[in-house]
Amino acid sequence: MGLDCFAVKVVDAHPALFAEVPRGTEGGVHHGLLSQQPQGFYGSRYAAFVDRVTDGEISLYTPLLPVDAVKTVADALADWVAEHPDTSWTDPHKPDVVLNPPEVQALAQWFRIAADNECLVEGWS
Repeated sequence: MGLDCFAVKVVDAHPALFAEVPRGTEGGVHHGLLSQQPQGFYGSRYAAFVDRVTDGEISLYTPLLPVDAVKTVADALADWVAEHPDTSWTDPHKPDVVLNPPEVQALAQWFRIAADNECLVEGWS
């Protein structure tokens, strides 16, 4: 099952906020959704990783993550990147899902931007 996650405010987060996030790999963090859509990423690829780094506290399958949860994810991802520089992460339940360091860094950057701009994250599955 697919899962798409988007940063939203009362109105959609402006795509320019995420202009500096590099394109992820393997269909991960992406740009160029419909012009009226906020910048997003394919959440199913990252769901287990976010669950892991937040010790099961936050699920990307939650329909709408509040700002405090987005900040928790951003902080947890920043900590993981700092503690595991240049380290890939493999989903233990889907060994074909390997997040390489640039992809993890892009995800961390995406969540930091969303958190710093008080965005919620909406998940569609």
